[in-house]
Amino acid sequence: MTHAPTPPSRSAPKIARILWALAILGSIALLPRVRVENPPELWNIEPPLPEQRLWRFAKEQFGRRDLLLVGVRRDGCPDRDFFGAAESLEVWLARQPEVAGVFGIREARQIMRRLPAFDVGSGTAQSLRRAVLSDDRAVTLLYVTLQPTAGPRAFQAKASLVAHVKREAAARLPPGTGLVLAGQPAVNASLQELIRRDAVTAVPLALGAMILVLGFTTGLASLGPLAAVSASLLVLLGGMGAAGIALSAATIVALPVTAVVGLSYNAYVLKALDRSSDRRAVAREIRAPLLWVYGTTMVSVLSFVFVPIQALRLFAVITAAGVSLAAISAVTLLPDLHRRRTRVRARGIAVDRWGYKLYGWSARRPAWTAACWILALLAGAAGLTRLRFEPNNFLSFFPRGHEVVAAHEELDRAFGGSVPVEVLAHARDPDAERDPLVRARLSAFVDGARRIHRIGPALLPSASTADGLGPAAGNRFVPWFRARDSHYTRAIFSVPVLPTQRARVLFRSLDSLAAALSDPELRIQVTGLLPSSIALLHVLVSIQAWDIGSLALLMLLAFAVVARGLRAGALLLIPNLVPLLAVVGSMGLLGVALDFTTITILSMLLGIAVDNSIHLRWAVRDQGDGSGPSAVPRAVRRIAAPATLTAITAVAGFCVLVASPFPASQRVGLFMAIGLAVAWLADMTLAPMLVNLERSYRSLRKTRREATRVAGKSAGDAARIIR
Repeated sequence: MTHAPTPPSRSAPKIARILWALAILGSIALLPRVRVENPPELWNIEPPLPEQRLWRFAKEQFGRRDLLLVGVRRDGCPDRDFFGAAESLEVWLARQPEVAGVFGIREARQIMRRLPAFDVGSGTAQSLRRAVLSDDRAVTLLYVTLQPTAGPRAFQAKASLVAHVKREAAARLPPGTGLVLAGQPAVNASLQELIRRDAVTAVPLALGAMILVLGFTTGLASLGPLAAVSASLLVLLGGMGAAGIALSAATIVALPVTAVVGLSYNAYVLKALDRSSDRRAVAREIRAPLLWVYGTTMVSVLSFVFVPIQALRLFAVITAAGVSLAAISAVTLLPDLHRRRTRVRARGIAVDRWGYKLYGWSARRPAWTAACWILALLAGAAGLTRLRFEPNNFLSFFPRGHEVVAAHEELDRAFGGSVPVEVLAHARDPDAERDPLVRARLSAFVDGARRIHRIGPALLPSASTADGLGPAAGNRFVPWFRARDSHYTRAIFSVPVLPTQRARVLFRSLDSLAAALSDPELRIQVTGLLPSSIALLHVLVSIQAWDIGSLALLMLLAFAVVARGLRAGALLLIPNLVPLLAVVGSMGLLGVALDFTTITILSMLLGIAVDNSIHLRWAVRDQGDGSGPSAVPRAVRRIAAPATLTAITAVAGFCVLVASPFPASQRVGLFMAIGLAVAWLADMTLAPMLVNLERSYRSLRKTRREATRVAGKSAGDAARIIR
């Protein structure tokens, strides 16, 4: 008795559709909870570096209060109105609940009035005057210390204060004056605004460019992949809102990466659906290469999970979630959204044939192809020799001419520095603030620092501020030098914004000066946000360089498994290292430093670029070892269309990011576009050539082994006959 074949179950697709519908509806409800926030604590290393531990210790000793620099610039205003406006602004700032204290021209005048007669013309009075008023009397500076804040809304509270000061303080100033805001709170608030603008303008425009290009090239057939990718992005954002993870400089890159990887997955599934309407046949064809591609991408992304930096761990988690959603949507949503009976024949221009035509041209001219790639490698190597490998300073996040950059530059010109640096002094005897030896050593350190480099005004503890002033005059100035542990005190001065290499040299010189002035009775150490950040960024770049090396080794092992041989895997890795050389060569030629924002491009590019190589080798492998010389052309024909569509749409989207207001997104867009374009060229020309070379070598070895076996058998037969 024969049984009728069991029809395929339809419950799984129905369940998938229901789950996707619920996830999309829930994500839409959660979208308002997505925050845009970039607190600097995200980039801390745990356990902290020695420079970070010293900086944290200093903040604990003197209070975890951020310093906001508020400058008032005179643009033709009379002296009386100018100084009166600065004093009234100082009083208004001191009344704000978020402000712990203000030291400006009004406070400095009160201190100088109470100085003893013999001290009025001394270094103390000159130091106070230089700290609050520029030499040309055109800019006055207010040092605003903020109240220590903690909790999830702490960063937002500081950003709100900066926005309030920017709005209200400017309105309180008379005509002929201008407002200048600098310091870490102003930098963080402006950086958050840049990221918000990037999230609501540049990223949607990049995704829109991908949609337009894909729709123009494939017609209505692109609706399925676009809907699937959009669903994965929407659910990703909803999940971030539910988990309370904000869009930051680390996590915002996950959106275009998810879109590019999702388009790649959907393009391969789409072409498989075009070849067969049977879901099971499509699943059998696409399951293995898609799993390998997904696995290699996840390895490249999740390698950041082991980095001791919260920002990179968040990037890894969000990107891994986005890639997983993209893969799930490609195999569950796309088959329902793309049906053969609703497919329109007018599918746009035939760009999917460009890849195969390029392969045909290179296959007919192998010598020309090899020569072109050798020249390209030489050009990349030439650019590599010009590459600067260094971290960037904290103002490199901003475009040229940004108000924060202009504010720091203006304060550098007026006062000689705008980045605060602290000099900790630890004395063996208690009450270091009143110790004459401590004050003399700190004064000597500041004098030595001025001989090393031009620095800004310095504020030091003195006998006048420690002993001669009552609480009414010094209540906002004296606590700057009074630590919880009375064995400690400090001096504060400012340095200008410098390129990282020059800043590193400066702080090495300052550390040497501090060591020369230290002895068993007194120890002097230099700390602050800038020296701490330089050490942090150097470690970040080192971690990323190590990550790229380990990732390349893992990719080699994956290629060796897919290609069934270590030699074949090594050959297949070459076309995926070429885009990395193209990117770092372009950085060298364009004068862009390899820092902690640009080096992450290499890891992302390596994780994305391997997809087409794996699909190509798997397509050759599906045809069997005895498929002959036509195996590679047939494999290229199968993968050329999705690879070309993905490359064109991804390059278009990343090119749009070049117009982003956020320089980090600009760099990601430019170099990802270069890398993906070179990766496509390598996949269509170099990779097939190397696969052919590997197959020819394997066939030659097989032939030689067979000839040796036959010859040995013939010799044995002849020996037996003779015997």
